[in-house]
Amino acid sequence: MFVASDIERDRKANFAAAVVVDDPESEPQAVATSVYGTAAVAKIPIAVATGRSAFELGTVVDTREKRQTELCCGSCCDYIKACIIVDIAFIVSSVISVCFYYLGISALSIVNPGDDDAAFTDFYDDLYDDIYIMETAQETEETLNWMFTNLSILLGRQVACLLFAILGIVGASKFNKWLVLAVGVWYCIDFILSIIYLDIGGSIMRACFAYPHIGLFVALHRGSMTHETYAREQYCCCGGSPP
Repeated sequence: MFVASDIERDRKANFAAAVVVDDPESEPQAVATSVYGTAAVAKIPIAVATGRSAFELGTVVDTREKRQTELCCGSCCDYIKACIIVDIAFIVSSVISVCFYYLGISALSIVNPGDDDAAFTDFYDDLYDDIYIMETAQETEETLNWMFTNLSILLGRQVACLLFAILGIVGASKFNKWLVLAVGVWYCIDFILSIIYLDIGGSIMRACFAYPHIGLFVALHRGSMTHETYAREQYCCCGGSPP
C-alpha cells in the first residue's frame, strides 16, 4: 500500500507537493505536484498514491458520491418526490369522486318506488325515461337498490383511497418503508378492483401510482435511500440533467 509523506504546501501560492513511497524507509518512487489556479478547483481533490505512474499520480478525479438509486421513470425525479406527487394527485381525485358518489347516493335516497305513485319524483321520472326501461315499479326498485349498493361500495373505496394516499405521503416523508409498501399494495388491490368495475382509465392510473411506491420500498429496504443519503439521491427533472 502506498503512503504519502513529506507533503509541502504553500497556501499563498496555492501549491502542493507530495512524495509517494512504498514504505516510509524506502526511496521515493514518484513525486506529485499540483498548482491550483483558482480557489474553485480546490473542490476537486488530486488523487495520489493510486499507482506508480506519474501520469496516474497527477490525474484529477471527481470523488463526489454517485447516485445509488435509479430515478422514477429513468429520468423524472427521485422516488420520494414521485410518491408525494402521485399521492397528492390521488387525494384530489379521491375527494372529487367522494363528492360525486355522495351526491349520487343522496339523490337515490329520496326515491322510494315501493310507495304510491306520489313517491315517484321528477328525479325518478328522468332516471326512468333516460336510462332504464322498466315494466314494473318492483323491477325499478331492485335496480335502484343495486345502484345504491354499488355507489355505497364505491364511496367506501374512495374513502380508503384517500386515507392510503395520506399514508403514502407520511411514509415517503418519514422514509418509512412499511407504510410505503402498504400504500403500494393498496394501489395494486385497487388496480384489480378497477378492472372488475371495467374502469380502464382508473386501472392504468393506479398501476402508474403503484410503481413509485414499490420502487421507493426497494430503495429503502436495501438502504440506498435514507435520511442521511437523500442529499445525494434527491433530484427533480425541473432542475436539469441527473448527476
